[in-house]
Order: sequence, then structure tokens, then C-alpha cells
Amino acid sequence: MPKQSEYVTYLLELLALLGQVTSRAMFGGQPFSYSKKDGTVAVMSYWTVPADLLEDQEPLLVWARKARDTALKHKAPPKRSKKTKP
Repeated sequence: MPKQSEYVTYLLELLALLGQVTSRAMFGGQPFSYSKKDGTVAVMSYWTVPADLLEDQEPLLVWARKARDTALKHKAPPKRSKKTKP
């Protein structure tokens, strides 16, 4: 496993009061896009933390709690597994 950067360690320390927070590298740090069946390209949107929040833990935690709560509220239901016919 690659060593965690000092920046990621710093962010995890700021967010520690939220409970168990982990990090993972996704898509090599690049936006993720894919071709859809209709031929169009879909680009996944991921939001970044406003820079001014990275210097003060309290407003960062408020922002992070709102983001987490919104994500949980709009979480997609689990996909049903396809049953195979015998």
C-alpha cells in the first residue's frame, strides 16, 4: 500500500471528530468519465472542500457533517442481484 501523504494525514486529523474517517485514492486523481450506451460521455462530479475551511477545524466539521448527511439522505438503494435460472 502506498504511503499516505502528509496532506491526507492532516485532513484525516481535522476530520477525526466525525468518527472513523478513511481515505483512498480514486481514478489516479483525475475525473472519472465513461461512455454510455447512447454514445454520450458521462463525467462523474466530485466536490472539493472550500479552501478557507482547511485552516479551521470547526467550520470544516460543520461543512463535512452537512456533506455526509446529504450523501446519506440521497444514497442510492442497493442494486438487486440478478438471479440466475437453473
